[in-house]
Amino acid sequence: MPIQSPVPYIYKRKLYLSDTDASGIAYHSKFLDWMEAARVEFLTAAYKPQTQVIAEDQVTFMPIRVEIDYKSPLLFEDTVEISVFVKSLEKVRILLGYTLTKAVDQKTILVANAMVEIVCVDASTKRPQRVPEKIASAIANWQK
Repeated sequence: MPIQSPVPYIYKRKLYLSDTDASGIAYHSKFLDWMEAARVEFLTAAYKPQTQVIAEDQVTFMPIRVEIDYKSPLLFEDTVEISVFVKSLEKVRILLGYTLTKAVDQKTILVANAMVEIVCVDASTKRPQRVPEKIASAIANWQK
């Protein structure tokens, strides 16, 4: 069922020195950590915490593809705003879109656009399985 979430989930995070390289610019792999945190918080807001999803629904989600287009650097003490939204929801896969921005002089600057494709898997066997209907419905009907 191709869907697009009507409202993105917004996750904000301040950059610390540990997020940067020697030049004070955000290290590229940190973007994956922040996007994962945004995804987990989105699922928690739309449905329930990951620990409960695993325990009660017996599923988890694994990334199978990631794309990041870096546009502008993030620096130490910047605050990044990560918008995560559902681009499509299929039987087993969910395609998430991300827009990362920062505010500079009261202007919004695009930092990166990204996409992560995740697959639903059985929590025990780690084999792909259909996204449970109640999770699919919660994601499809996400409202702030």
